[in-house]
Formats: sequence, C-alpha cells, structure tokens
Amino acid sequence: MNFKFIIDQQILLDKAIKEAHKIEHDYSNKMIIALYTEIGEFANEIQSFKYWKKSKTIDQDKLLEEFADGLHFLISFAIKTNCNSIIEPLILSNDINLQLLEMFKSIYRLSKKISKRNIVKCIAIYIGIAKILNISDDLIIKAYMLKNKKNFERIKNNY
Repeated sequence: MNFKFIIDQQILLDKAIKEAHKIEHDYSNKMIIALYTEIGEFANEIQSFKYWKKSKTIDQDKLLEEFADGLHFLISFAIKTNCNSIIEPLILSNDINLQLLEMFKSIYRLSKKISKRNIVKCIAIYIGIAKILNISDDLIIKAYMLKNKKNFERIKNNY
C-alpha cells in the first residue's frame, strides 16, 4: 500500500498537535502506550477473541474508526524513522487472533527499539489484519481521512 498521501496528512496533524499542546520533547513512550490502547480498541471491535460471546455484531464504521486511530500512531512513527511510503501487507496467520498477537509483539519490539525496520513490520502486520478482514486500501484511506478530520476538529475545539 502506498502511504504517501496519509504520511503527508499525518505530518500536518502531528505539527498541529505539537503546536496546540506546546510539545517540545520526545513523547515516543506515550505514543507506544497509545498504540497498544488503540490496537486493543480495534481488537475489541473485531471481537474475534471473545470466545464467551455468541452474538458478535460488528459495527463496521466503529471498526474502521478504531483502525484509523491505530494507523495515526503507526504513521507518526513511520515519519519519525523516515520510512518508505510503500509498505506491503504481512499476513503471518490467517487466524485473526494470531495476527493480532503478532501485532502486539511487533509493538513490543518497537517499544524496545524505535527503528525503520520495526515500524515497517508493525505497519505491514497491521495492514495484513486489514486484508484478512477484507478492508480495501481505499477504505483504509477513507477511514483515515474521516478520523483525521475529526482530530483537526478536536484541536480546534481545545480537546
């Protein structure tokens, strides 16, 4: 997937957040915690791990919004490490639960060393999850843009 457009948009959002919150220091550790949280919220929308639940009605709009939340943080890391804008999906397992576990493992590796290699793997696995769920590149971009607009509105409203 080509992330050039999303990267360009994320650069603007990151700049606006830093200016609005007067951030002058590195906040990578906070971003890692936020990333874990957002991927967890995305997994909660997928519901595949909920073995105790019989009825799993998935709200596609909410699922896409949570996916976009995770993507925002991943792309911010990609910007920090000067990643190439083209990243191919990586599916390590067609079992969505195993793929999600790989995602969490990759975030852990990223927390130990923020590097181009580690962030590319995180993004590739994340896009692999999208592919398993049949989320198209166009839908990923659309979801990202909807959430990006919401994030700019939040900045404007002193969120």
